[in-house]
Amino acid sequence: MAQISIRGLVKKYGQHRAVADVSLEIEDGEFLVLLGPSGCGKTSILRCIAGLENVTGGEISIDDKVVSSSEFSLPPEKRSIGMVFQSYALWPHKTVAENVSFGLELKGIESSQIKQKVDRALSLVGLTEYATRAISQLSGGQQQRVALARAVVLEPSVLLFDEPLSNLDAKLREHMRFELRQLQKLLGITTVYVTHDQQEAMVVADRIVLLCEGLIDQISTPVDIYENPTTVFGADFIGLANIHKGQVIQTGETTSVQLSDHMQIVCTHGQFATGQSVDVMSRPEQVRVSTSPLQGANVWQGQVSHTFFLGNVADVYINIGNIQVRSQLSPPQHLDIGQSVWIHIPTQALRLYAHSSKT
Repeated sequence: MAQISIRGLVKKYGQHRAVADVSLEIEDGEFLVLLGPSGCGKTSILRCIAGLENVTGGEISIDDKVVSSSEFSLPPEKRSIGMVFQSYALWPHKTVAENVSFGLELKGIESSQIKQKVDRALSLVGLTEYATRAISQLSGGQQQRVALARAVVLEPSVLLFDEPLSNLDAKLREHMRFELRQLQKLLGITTVYVTHDQQEAMVVADRIVLLCEGLIDQISTPVDIYENPTTVFGADFIGLANIHKGQVIQTGETTSVQLSDHMQIVCTHGQFATGQSVDVMSRPEQVRVSTSPLQGANVWQGQVSHTFFLGNVADVYINIGNIQVRSQLSPPQHLDIGQSVWIHIPTQALRLYAHSSKT
């Protein structure tokens, strides 16, 4: 397949810098996800890899061959890349098979070989019996599979996905995540996938590149990027998080932080100076809620302000003075608005970050 190397990539649109000095190595056969909010630069990076955008600075190599730099750009059709767009970009007047074969015909492949390749691609995505169907007769999920078959039929070295599931309903989107992951592993094609959906990224990725304002915030596996976010932005963007500003009042084997007149919290993570402003992060699923009194460190009494039943979990908000803490309880627990409860957050479940005016 292919290894992709991005070195010092910069992409500007006029005076706006969408990508700022990004360097990244994508391994052969890896499924890498570019994740982040709108405007973070993820789609710009993908389009630069594809050759659909010229780079402003830096360079991109595929298998040690430079394909993009500020002085040179190899045309997209010469990069051995297959791309699946958010809109699918299918020909509405062509059948499924005709859509999939279109790129092969442009390459001048013999008709007998085209049929073999199209049949194999349609078999891979489970659309063999739909070969003669019109695109208008297909569901959204089936159209997405056609777009995928059209990309893999060319036997590319690299697959690129630009938010390919965003037009599908929630249930189908969840199903297609697993299908894409399984197909990529079967084919072993180096894949770069753009999404703003952190759950989608967690399911499909070998590694996640979290982007913020055109810069890399963190690169890691899905498990590590969730359990060990290196910035408060990452902690807030990946999953759910309680984040509260406080001031360090004691350091040592543990760090004590004053959040408000009502809350002093003890953490095991972080080396900070006394008096320093910090952000304290906890995950809602790690916040224990009890209707009976609790004892020990990081235990407070509060009142339930909101509660929502989500099927497999109960989403509960508890007010402790002027601080609100969110908890997710599984299995769900019925609590009444205004009910008095106790919460406990384990010291090892808390993370500290130097407070920034941006947070």
